[in-house]
Parts: sequence; C-alpha cells; structure tokens
Amino acid sequence: MLMPCFNPGAFLQEAVASVLAQPECLELIVAEGCSTDGSLEVLQGLASADARLRIIPGPDQGPADALNKAFAQARGTLIGWLNADDLSPPGALGRAAQALSANPRWLMVYGEGEEFDAATGTRQRYPTLQPVVGLGGFRSHCFICQPTVVFRRTMGLLLGPFDLKWRTAFDFDYWLRAFAAFPDRIGYLPNLQGLTRLHASTITSRQRAQVALEATALLARHFGSAPPTRLHAYALELQLGLAELPAGCSLSGHLAEVFGQAKPWISPVDLCQLRCDWLLDQRTAIALQAAEQVAAEAALFSRPTAALLQIVQPHLRPQHPGPPAGPHLRLQAAFAQCASSYPLLQQESALQRWIERRAHGGMRTPLPFGVNLIHAPQGSVEADLWLQALLAALRAARVPLALCEPLADPGPYAINLIALPPPAHAEWLLARGLEPQLDRLGVAAWPWIASDWPDTWQPLLALVDEIWAPSGLVFQALSTGSSPPVWPIPPLPWPANQLAINPAPTADVPCLLLHVDGQVSPHLLNTFGAVDVFRRAFPAPSSGAASALTPSPQLQILVEHADASAPEWQWLQACSAHDSCMQVRVLAGSATEQLLPLMAQAHGWLSLQRSYAFPSLLGTAQAMGLQVIATASGAALDLQASANLQLVPARQSPIGRGAFPDAEGCFWGEPDRDAAIAALQRAISINRIPQLPSLDEERVRSGQVLKDRLLQLWKTHQPD
Repeated sequence: MLMPCFNPGAFLQEAVASVLAQPECLELIVAEGCSTDGSLEVLQGLASADARLRIIPGPDQGPADALNKAFAQARGTLIGWLNADDLSPPGALGRAAQALSANPRWLMVYGEGEEFDAATGTRQRYPTLQPVVGLGGFRSHCFICQPTVVFRRTMGLLLGPFDLKWRTAFDFDYWLRAFAAFPDRIGYLPNLQGLTRLHASTITSRQRAQVALEATALLARHFGSAPPTRLHAYALELQLGLAELPAGCSLSGHLAEVFGQAKPWISPVDLCQLRCDWLLDQRTAIALQAAEQVAAEAALFSRPTAALLQIVQPHLRPQHPGPPAGPHLRLQAAFAQCASSYPLLQQESALQRWIERRAHGGMRTPLPFGVNLIHAPQGSVEADLWLQALLAALRAARVPLALCEPLADPGPYAINLIALPPPAHAEWLLARGLEPQLDRLGVAAWPWIASDWPDTWQPLLALVDEIWAPSGLVFQALSTGSSPPVWPIPPLPWPANQLAINPAPTADVPCLLLHVDGQVSPHLLNTFGAVDVFRRAFPAPSSGAASALTPSPQLQILVEHADASAPEWQWLQACSAHDSCMQVRVLAGSATEQLLPLMAQAHGWLSLQRSYAFPSLLGTAQAMGLQVIATASGAALDLQASANLQLVPARQSPIGRGAFPDAEGCFWGEPDRDAAIAALQRAISINRIPQLPSLDEERVRSGQVLKDRLLQLWKTHQPD
C-alpha cells in the first residue's frame, strides 16, 4: 500500500490504522513530503509499533511524485494506494486480493466507494460505474473512487509512472490510460472498498479551477475534444460559493481566463455557448440583458401562478444556480409553453380573488358533507399502504367518499382531501384550474422527509384550509403558529384485509427483506448503507470470519419501479450475482399485492432510510410480526414501541445539494451503522412475534376522530 502524505493533520493516524488492521497489507510505504504539522513524528511512532510501515522522508513535487517514489520501493505484486486522509474499509484488501487471484486476466480491480464528512455525519455513495461502460464512461465523470483500486505491479510497469504534469488529475489520467490500454482486463467488486473524506483542505476542494481544466484537457487528449460540462460546473461552484475567486478577480474576468485556457480542448460551438451563457460575449450579453430587463418589467414573479410553476419546475426559481442572465426570460418562456396544459395560468385574476377570500375567512360551501380524496393513480407501496389505511378508517366511520385521481372530474362533496406530495399538489392546481376548488374546502395531507418545510412550498399554505400531518415530522415542520391550522392525523391501524394473510413458518435460513423504490432518491433510501450493514453483520464464510453464521441469513431486495439504466439498479444486480446471500426481486404491476405475501414468509424487515414520509410500510411489517430494523428518523418515530421494533440511533445530518428535491439545507437522520449491525444480529436471534389481532375497534375509533374533525371544518364553513 502506497500513501502520499503532506500535512494531513489529525486524519493521518486513522488512515494508517485502517490499512494496517488488514492482514493482507504486506507493507505500507508512506512518502512523507516534509509536512509541517508533525506528521513525520507521528509516522515514526507508528512505525516503531508495526514494522510493515516504511517511511520515505523528503521533499517531493506533489502527490504524483510521492506515489512514484513509493511505487519504486514497493515489493508486493499487488499495489494499492490511500491518501493520508482517506480510509480503507475492513476486508477491502482481502476482497481485492481474492478477486485478482480468482481472475488472473484482471490487471486491476476497483469497487464501490463512499464519500464521508466526519464533521457533519454525511455519507453518500460515490457515483461508481461498472467497467462495461468502457473508456467512454469517463466523458460524464470520473467513475472510479480512488481508494477502492488495487492493481498488479505489472500493470504499473506497463503503464509507466504517474504523470507529474497533472497536479490534481493524476489519478484520473491513470484510469484513462488503464482503460485505453487494457479495456477487457479491469474488474469490479460491488462491495464497499474505499472511503474518501470530504473536507475543506483536500486538493479537489482547494484547486477547483485546475481540477476542471486538467480533466477537460485529459478528455480532449483521449477523445479529440472534451464536453464543456466540467467548466460549466466550475462556474456554478463559484456562483454557489463552493469555490473561491482568486484574489482581486471578478467573476467574469476569471471565467474569461479559465474558458480561454480551455479553448484548445473544447469545440468552438461549445466555447461560444459557454461565453454566451456567462455573459462573456459582448455582442450577445447586451441583447440578453436588455431582454431580461423587459421580461422583468412584466413582474411575472409576483403572480400566484408563478409560485406554483416554480414548485413544479425548480429551474424557474430566481435563486436557482445557472448563468447570470435569464431568470425572468425563463419564467416568461415557461408561461408561454405551459399556457395550453395549465389552465390556471389563464385564471390569474380569479385565483387572486379566491386566495383573498380564503385569507379573510370568507370560504363557504353549499355542498354536502363528504370527502373527495385526491390521490396519485400509481404511488409507491409506502404511500399506497397509508392511503388504504386512511380509506379504511374513513369508511369505518361511514364518511361519504369519492376517490378522485388528479385529472378526474371534481368530486361531489364539500371537502377536498389532497393526499399528494406538494409538487404534485401544485401541478394538480395548475392542470385542473379553479373548477375543483370552487365551493370546496381544502385539506392537505402532505408527506415530507426533512426537518424543515421548504420555503419554496410556502405559497401552497394559502391555498388550503387545513393541513393534516401524516407524521410527527410534518406536524413539527409546519407547527409554527402560522395559518392554516395543522392537525396530526391519529394513528391508523393497517387494513384488516392486508393483515389477514397467515404467516408461513419461516425457513431454516432466516430471510430479511429490503425494499427499494427506483423512483425515490437513493440518498434517501440509503440502500448502499443497508447492504453494507448486512454484509458486515453476516460476513461470508469464505472471509474466514469466526462470527459468520451457518447458514447465513438471506437478504431479499424487493425493487419497485426498477430502472435498468440507473447505476444503483446495476449495482444491486451485481450484488446479487456476486453474493449468494442476496437476491434481487422486481415488484411489477401491483407491488403491494406482491409484497405482502413475501412479508408473511420473512423473518425480518431491514430499512436504513435517512427518513420516512409515512409510518405505513414499517408499521405493516411490525403489525405482521416481523423483526423490524429501521432508522430512528422521520415517521419511524411515530411507531409504537414493541418487542419486534428496533430503531437504530441516527445523527442529524445536513441534506446536500441534489440529494433530495427541495431539501437542501434541511436535516435528516444518518443511521449509526455499528448500532445497526448489532440490531440486525439481535433480530436474527429472536423469533417473529405473533401477528397483531384484528384492529377493527381501533379503526372505528380513529375513523370517528377523523370524521369529527371533518364535520367541525364543514360546519364552520356552512353558508350563513
């Protein structure tokens, strides 16, 4: 193992320990480049305790030079390297060595990686792609997480040394050369093989312009020209404050310099577009700014419908990152393009009057008591179970009901109960216009997964009379004293017809279920974390772990809305092919009907989501007697304690850009994986509990509470 080292600070000891803890490490060669933070003294102390640690002291010309010096001293036939602030997960070196031994044609193997920030608790899967994408896969991004790589010494000799020309992209250059030279001799492991640390002092954090330029130059060298995406991304990083302008530089002046340096590597058309987008071309900049000014004078952003459009189409928001000219022009174009599909855009004045009337308490309904339940035609299993539980409670209380899909005709009753996520609610309003709203009260049951309510959704609050919170999380996020009233929905017993399935005796090999929805953000689902926990809780017998169970528990991964093009789906397929203890099963058609019989036969339910919008799926598993392991976050905190429920402690962690729509800057729960491993091992040693008895009385009781609330709302808004 090779390690370039220059001022890693407090991260060094943990990085070294993560390597030396693995018996496959024959030697760890650290090229110490004259650090000024005491790293050399730390290394000398560690080397005195473990002879495998060798130190090459002295100045170098950067990490590429340090790696070349360490490689020249290496004596092993397999080579890996770890930066002095990253980590090598337990078992990673053994898995890599075993894979290269079993596949003698492979010259290199890499695996799955995670980026982590110890300060905030954030963890996210690195966007790894499998070798089948070939050299062309690098055009979109660098899909290899560096600390996951192990290669044969012979490949290093054939490729030659790391190129000192590339100060930040020397590893990217190495992968490009490897894929170009040996496209069919590179292997992949679907296991967690490396952890790369996120912090402000990393090379890629401090030298963003150079990273973008070097990556663009390397792609041009291999493909003739490079896409402008990395340059555009750098401009966005400057705009968002993720990168810093050089001292004394303006944004336009600095971007003109950077784009000019990239001129040899991107096409003239792409360069022209970059310059136009970022107002660097004087000929087009003046015209764009003038058109933007004219569009701004139309004051479109002040219209109520503009707020709804921005909920449905986030790129229309003024604060959305992008080229500096155009927010008003983008909104103007959206109004023109959506005029025929969104009738509400033509009802601006009537909408304004309707909002004002509602704000002043003037809403009156002559329609009969009852509920028009507005729901999505095809929701997730989680949403479907919650909706069925709500319907069962309302029917038990004999509330008049009409089920209405968003594009259906308006229901006949006085109350619209809108069981849609806020963006779908906004689109329903735009697409149906005012007709379904007239003479009807609005009750919104909005699901949500984060600590705070997004500012961009605030305009919806003026369009409903009451909010029914489907979870304690939503109740807390919206209970700020502002209108409209927020009311917590009482616990909903799950429908008897679902739980009437007789549990089958569990097999000799306990089976755990893990549910994945391909339409939901993988950052929220945290499937990667759940699979890692399962593997660490029950190591494969071949790993030699003394704690490995025989036979090992099975993990059945149930996927709805599978997307064959999604990297996460491809990773799950690779997990199933690689590990006999895992099986992927696609839930097609009615996913709920397929899922419940599988739950009746399983031993446990594993879910390490970072939050939950509804308690329904976990609650159903709990009521059916499965051992449930779930993150203590979101709607999971609404579940009643029971002998078969183990909530995994979670650290409140910030939600990063792009992790979940509209949630950036909010918080969710990052589960403690060590605690999850212990909970999973306990769950396997405990039998399923008996299924809960029929809950008809609780259903009637909950339904009556709902009915009383609805009646109160209806009576309050009766005509004088």
